[in-house]
Amino acid sequence: MPAQPRSRLTVQDLLDEPALGLTLVAGKRGATRQVGGVHISEMVDPTPWLAPRDVLLTTGLALKDNAKVHREYVQRLSEAGLAALGYAAGITEEGAPATVMEAAEETGLPLFEVSYEVPFKSITSYIFTSLLSTDMHRLRRSLSVQNHLLSLLVEEKGADHLVSSLSMLLSVTVILYDAAGDVVSLAPHRVRIDKAQAERIWKAYTDAARTGELPREMAFGDLRLVFREVRTRGRVNRVLALALPAREHMEELTDVVLGYSQKLLALDLLKSRDSALLQRKLRADLLDELIAGTGVDADHDRRLLTYHIDPARPLRLLVFDTVKTSAPAAIRDMRTQEQLEEARAEIQATVEAALADQGMPAIAMSRGDTLIVLFQAPRLEQEELRGAAQAVRGRAETLVQGVRLRGGLSEAFTGARGVPRAHAQAREAVRLAASSGRPELILFSDLGPSIRALENQDVEQLALFYESTIGRLRQHDSAQNDELVHSLEVFLEERRSVSQSAKRLYVHQNTMRYRLKKIETLLGIDLDDSETLVDLYLGLRAGAILQDRGRSKP
Repeated sequence: MPAQPRSRLTVQDLLDEPALGLTLVAGKRGATRQVGGVHISEMVDPTPWLAPRDVLLTTGLALKDNAKVHREYVQRLSEAGLAALGYAAGITEEGAPATVMEAAEETGLPLFEVSYEVPFKSITSYIFTSLLSTDMHRLRRSLSVQNHLLSLLVEEKGADHLVSSLSMLLSVTVILYDAAGDVVSLAPHRVRIDKAQAERIWKAYTDAARTGELPREMAFGDLRLVFREVRTRGRVNRVLALALPAREHMEELTDVVLGYSQKLLALDLLKSRDSALLQRKLRADLLDELIAGTGVDADHDRRLLTYHIDPARPLRLLVFDTVKTSAPAAIRDMRTQEQLEEARAEIQATVEAALADQGMPAIAMSRGDTLIVLFQAPRLEQEELRGAAQAVRGRAETLVQGVRLRGGLSEAFTGARGVPRAHAQAREAVRLAASSGRPELILFSDLGPSIRALENQDVEQLALFYESTIGRLRQHDSAQNDELVHSLEVFLEERRSVSQSAKRLYVHQNTMRYRLKKIETLLGIDLDDSETLVDLYLGLRAGAILQDRGRSKP
């Protein structure tokens, strides 16, 4: 019966089996070679039908009594990567020829003699049975390891537990990097890796990755490195690295388990992202309802408390618009909608984290290029509050190079019912920031008393004021499909500069002058009169506030 299988059958296992009675006569230093198969041949050159790690059995009938033929025969077998050569004794002569033994000793090819009483069938049967038992043992072990790793994922133990278990089960050091090269998890086993060495290993990976063909194994000083990329939706999000002594090679079992671990880590990432996506959607739905003033206040209060936001304590609303100050490579490279959404989600998470770091729990949502943030606001002085909001803005801007955030901050309020008004205040502050022509942050309290008083009016009063100042222009635009209201708004935002207004509207300066003259004629006003300009500006702002409150302009 075959001996209890190891992870792999070796030549020494054959020699140690008493039932086979094999005698090693040369190539002792190769006795630890692994055996992968067995072949019987009497050909002078059987190598086309052999595989590396095969054991070749022969009677030597085809070999001439010629030293040159013997040496060439052994050399071919050695170069083919054979595990060993078995030579039958007592068929053509008492044993293997001396020149065959000499050549085997020189090349390190194990050469054993098979006694006349032992048929080759006994050796082939032993090897096949042992290999089958070994493969079954490896399969069971592989399944056991995979089941253990899968259970960690199911139990939501996380990547750290998976990495440490992988290290223990495979007896290797395992490092998990994120896409930026930071170590997510490190589990040492036999090989100690410090921070500096982990950074050098990452550099070895990136240097190899630049060539376009990442090697499965790589020499690294006195170590052997193995890399596997964890991809989700076509992008590398994690890199799994194994470090083992340079003299060792990765076993087939390790390769199988490593491939399985790649899939588990990818699943864990997708699961985490799906969970984060769901949480973002829940926060966005809540903010949408609060801004629109829909839903039940008690339900809103309960949901806000789950995010550690107490509606009975002071709240503020922060609105950011994206301003592209250049054509950043970071944005140009975002070719898919999915990548853009990921970038927005990262900015959103960063803003929430930046406020939380300052003791201000927050929920945020994105609407295209606009970010809306509701947060618990402590009673701070104006400049302290401005500084806190600027810090949040700075953290967000570092994520995407070439993008600035133009922001507006509402006054403090309490309760869910205060959100629509706070949103209108923040939007009005953003508009003032836009009219300044520079990306900056403006508090609603920075606005003049006329604007603040206007914002406090109810819907009916705002509609009457809008109609009395801008209504005739709106009616003209609607009837003639014209753009006089928008042209007036741009003219005021550009501080009555005809050239800048024409540039923004993509029209000739004469066209812009013609529109302004038509506005004066329709309204019976003089655009050089300062009081008239104030009334028109407030009328436009009244229309904007109506729109922010979910009411279309009259």
